[in-house]
Amino acid sequence: MNDPAGTIDYMEGGVELLDQVVPLWEELNRHHQKLSEHFSDAMAARAFADRRSELVEKSNHGRLRVDVARTGAGDFVAYCIATVDPTGTGEIDSIFVQPALRNRGIGDALMRRAMAWMDALGTHSRVLNVAWGNDRVGAFYQRYGFLPRSTTFEKHRSFRRVCNETHFAPFSVSRSWKSVQNALSRSYFSMGILARKSSSSSR
Repeated sequence: MNDPAGTIDYMEGGVELLDQVVPLWEELNRHHQKLSEHFSDAMAARAFADRRSELVEKSNHGRLRVDVARTGAGDFVAYCIATVDPTGTGEIDSIFVQPALRNRGIGDALMRRAMAWMDALGTHSRVLNVAWGNDRVGAFYQRYGFLPRSTTFEKHRSFRRVCNETHFAPFSVSRSWKSVQNALSRSYFSMGILARKSSSSSR
């Protein structure tokens, strides 16, 4: 694949590659902070070390794969982290492509590599979570058979204070929920929406 950054090469590995994606994950986290209406502070406080520990724990009980894309100069520009748990459920845990290199098939290549890996392991279902406000990625995931199934609401730590500030809570919640309803009508995603892809084409 040719682009201004040069030829893109792909490589796969396990937990040993996690530290290579730190700058990319941090860029993704900043992107989510900008989109989040209620949890940007929690995202800002979240370090990759925390995420890494979660992924290592998942790998200890199941399987983990890291695919990375890098330029001919050796710069990492995209990644996809996928896992398979003991029950046979595969998950796209995290995927990111640097904005300057999007729409060039890199994300597609990473997804296909992860999905082929899950196929080889015989997963019976596949899931992923999308950050609230990031509805635009829904069309991308639909290409691989992922559709919205449920929405997860998490209690905010400042719930009591927010409830007293009625000018904030009702407006924000209703506005966000309306965006979810609109997204669902388009078969798109919003934060916490769990997408499931059956391993059988008949389901």
